[in-house]
Amino acid sequence: MVATPPRNTATLRGTLAVAEVRRGTASRQQALVLDSEGGERLVLIRLGGAAFGLPPEAALAGRRAEVTGYRLDGELRYTRLVPL
Repeated sequence: MVATPPRNTATLRGTLAVAEVRRGTASRQQALVLDSEGGERLVLIRLGGAAFGLPPEAALAGRRAEVTGYRLDGELRYTRLVPL
C-alpha cells in the first residue's frame, strides 16, 4: 500500500469577488474568487461543496477575507472563510 503524503493547508488574505472563470471551455462559469494580497487570483471551491454554482459566501463579494484550504493549481479548496 502506498502512503499518501499529508496535505499542507494555506491561509491567504485578500478581497472576495465573483468573476467568470475557465473562459473558452465547456466549464465556463461564474465563481467566487480571492484576489490575494500577493497579487494572485484563486478560484475558491468549498471542500466537499458543489464544483459548479456559487456558494453562499458569494454574498460577501467586495469584502476582505481570510481563507484557509488546500491549493490545487489556480484553485483554493477552502475549509474556512472568515470575513475581515
